[in-house]
Amino acid sequence: MKNVNTTTKIENIEAISNVTELKIPRMVPIQTVADECGFSYKTLWKMCKENQIVYIKAGNKYLINFDKFIEFLNTGVQE
Repeated sequence: MKNVNTTTKIENIEAISNVTELKIPRMVPIQTVADECGFSYKTLWKMCKENQIVYIKAGNKYLINFDKFIEFLNTGVQE
């Protein structure tokens, strides 16, 4: 019979519950944001280059954090 450490089990359960609370950001290409929000591709690209909105560059593509972009539109502030 194996001796199971209950403290380790509790820590594992807590770690799993913390992982489920993470929210994965919705990263979308510039063209998708342009289509959904009515901005031009060039305007969104310029906002990325000037660090006005939250984005990442994957290769030669710019992916915008859509939730943060909508928040930026509502408040005018980037977190």
